[in-house]
Parts: sequence; C-alpha cells; structure tokens
Amino acid sequence: MALAICAAASAIAMATSPSAGVVVAIQRDGTAMYAHSNIDTTFRDAVANGSILVYDDASTGQDVVDDATISWHTGRTYANFGAAPFSIGPWCAYKFDTSVLPGFAGGTVVKAQLQVYNGSGNEAVSMTRIVTCDWAEGNKLGGTWDNPTFPGADLTAVGGGGPEPGCSYAHPIGIQTANNRAADNSAPSPTNPAQSWGVGRNAWFSISGDTGGTPANGSFSLYGGTAHPSASTNSDAFGRFTVTEFVQAWADGAPNYGMACAQKNRPLFFSEAGDVYQPVLFIEYLPNGQPEAVTDLAAYNVDWNQLDLTWTAPTDVPAGPCARYEIRWSTSQITTENWDSAALLADVPAPAVPGDAQTFTVTGLQPETQYWFAIKAFDGTDWASDLSNVVMATTSVTDFIPPAAIGDLAIVDTRPNHVVVTFTAPADDGSDPDSGPVTGYELRFSTSYISDANFAAATPVVTGE
Repeated sequence: MALAICAAASAIAMATSPSAGVVVAIQRDGTAMYAHSNIDTTFRDAVANGSILVYDDASTGQDVVDDATISWHTGRTYANFGAAPFSIGPWCAYKFDTSVLPGFAGGTVVKAQLQVYNGSGNEAVSMTRIVTCDWAEGNKLGGTWDNPTFPGADLTAVGGGGPEPGCSYAHPIGIQTANNRAADNSAPSPTNPAQSWGVGRNAWFSISGDTGGTPANGSFSLYGGTAHPSASTNSDAFGRFTVTEFVQAWADGAPNYGMACAQKNRPLFFSEAGDVYQPVLFIEYLPNGQPEAVTDLAAYNVDWNQLDLTWTAPTDVPAGPCARYEIRWSTSQITTENWDSAALLADVPAPAVPGDAQTFTVTGLQPETQYWFAIKAFDGTDWASDLSNVVMATTSVTDFIPPAAIGDLAIVDTRPNHVVVTFTAPADDGSDPDSGPVTGYELRFSTSYISDANFAAATPVVTGE
C-alpha cells in the first residue's frame, strides 16, 4: 500500500480547501500502517487508499513519539520496556510531536484518535487523560524494572554520542537507571527526591495532580489476524481512544505533554514494537492559514483634528474572527516594506465577526495635514494578514468659525423646581448649514441678568437638573 510519507518541511498541501480537513498520522515508523475497524472511517479510508499523510522519525529527522510506563509504586515510579509490551501499570504515557504538522498551531481539529495495541489480558484499558507536566522517554534498549542489567543512559550523551539521556523512574528529565534516582541522576534525598511529579515536583504520579481534561474512554476490538509474538492469540486487540479535546488544546497553544492511558492488566505496546503494533495518533484538522486582508479601509468624517476609519472585519483561516488588529499611520505613503516604521495607533477595537462593519475614530491629528492609514489582522498565533488597502486623508483647516449665537432661547414652562427651555440648534460654523451640527451646549443660570461679561460666573446646568 502506498502511503504519503511527509518531510517536516512539507507544505501539507496548503491548497486544501478550508472546509476539507487534512488527514495525518504520527507514528515512529511510517513504513507500516494499520487502522483497525474500530477507528473512524475517515482514517481507515485514508490508510486504505494511501492518501493519509504520515509523519515519522525518518521523514521528519527527529523522534516524533515518546512512550513509557508510569506507576505510582515506589519501585516502579517511571520505567519503559523497549519493544516488548509492558506488564505492569497501571498507566502508560504516549507523547506525539504535533509540532511537525504544518499549520497545526492555530488550526481546528476535526477529530483525533489514538490507536494502541495490547498483547493479552482480561481487563480493558479504561481511559486516557491529558498529561499536565513534561516528561522524557529515556532509553529503550530492553530489560525490565527489576533486572540488575537494566540499561542506563550513556552519560557522554550530554556532550554528544551515545544513547539519549531520558527519564529516571522518578519522572521527567533524569537519567534512566535500574534504581530510583532524582531527576538530575543523583541519589534521592529529602531536598532532591526521586518523586518529581506534581506541582512541587516532589510527589509520585497521581491522576488528580498530573493529568487533566475529560477522560477519553477506550474501545477495544480483537485484532483477528496473526498475533504479535509476545501476544496471546485469543485476546490481543487494538484500542481506540477519541482524543479530539486533547489535540485541539495543543493546537490552541497548550503545552503538549502527551496522554496517559490507564491500562489495567493489558500490556500495551510501545512504538519500538514497530509494524502494525506501534501506537498511532490519527488527526484530521483544518490547517491554520493566513488571515484575510482588509480590502475596504476608508476614511470619512474628516475634521481638522480627527477622522473616522471604517472597514469590514476579515476572516481568519480556518474561518472565524481574527485575534487582533494593528492600525498604523504615517504622513507619507505606507507600504509593506515600511509598515513597521509607521506609527501604531492605540486602543483599536477587537476584530468583529467576519463580514461585520467596524469603525474607529482617530483623534489628535494636525490641521491641513495628509495622513496615510493601513491595517493588518492577526490570528491567535500572531500570523499577520497582508497589508490592507492604504487610505489617505487630508485634515481641514483649524476651526476658527464659531457657531452662530442662539437667538430664540425661550422659557416655555415654569414649575416650582425647574423650567423648560427651547431653542433652535445652530450650525457648527456660523450660519453655514453644511458645516454640520455643533458638538455640545453649555447652559447656565443665575438669579441676576446674564451677559457675556458674567457668563462664566453663572451656574452651569447639569443635564436633567
């Protein structure tokens, strides 16, 4: 079967329609792939017809899968068992490097499923949960937790060469050895304990402290084919966990520390098992794309010291509101090349629903001056749109013409505690009706005659008084 093995730099067919999800798989060895019948048909069909995009160690040039045993038993705090299925749980961890997927960050996950293989046992794997702190796989050269020859890491690996350093039984970043070790590979002590899970990095692994998310319950189906050499011929099975919530969280920017599976007494296989027995993460997602550019930026209500900008909110890719705007101005033409040197406007509005009209008033301008304005939209990963159309506006001369005096102020109703007055609204510039309305009124009262000379001494009227 021909499968599409993708290089890390692949453009992942970015011509894909925003409405069509890209179907991918992450696994250690992409030369063999299997999707069991309990996996979603989207993934099974893509495997069957060879259209699935496979990201593995060889195509990406890096390790894309980490997996190991987790236990809260002090003798088996953290271990892994190479290509053989592990026989002691109760948890194992799988971490798939989603950063190798082009456009994954900021994308929309349509569905995601984890496929794992168990060799024998009579209790199903009960759930999968997201891991909330980081860990490393360590070496997988064989051996078991209680074997004195359990291989440790070559310490020269720190300076290059030798097996990669990994986790101790303790947890995240120590060197794997046959004995409990602290995370720095030293002997445990009260100030440097072997226990390194939990918020304080000083506890054994716990479900409440080190995992989160809504548990993804699994479904197991018998393989029905030739059993793995280490498996039971009558109980070997593939498990499926729908983990869309977890994978979407990683696309949204949450740290990807992988997933922990509660395996009961079913020995799940690690990625070194290879062939069809290795764990696989299937994902269908809409790749994150560049937000659309604003194309209808316009300036109106241009005055001597301010103006209004208006535009239609663009869409992000996948479709949805953008995350933020940058609006910049200059007294010379704005281009893509000089965008960063243009002045940035503060307190701009948040992006609206795509297609909605938006308005922003720019104040503090100088009279009789040409200004250029442009806008860019940004998505949640800070990917910027192309430059919008650039709009130019010239502010008017300073406003030296006062409104005409109100000549028909009249009291039309007198009450014990208030009066009602009427008047005709004047134009902004003298009697020119085209100059627009005035910006406000100041009404004052006094118990004596009011003139220009004593107007400021009269009492201002508060609205509603």
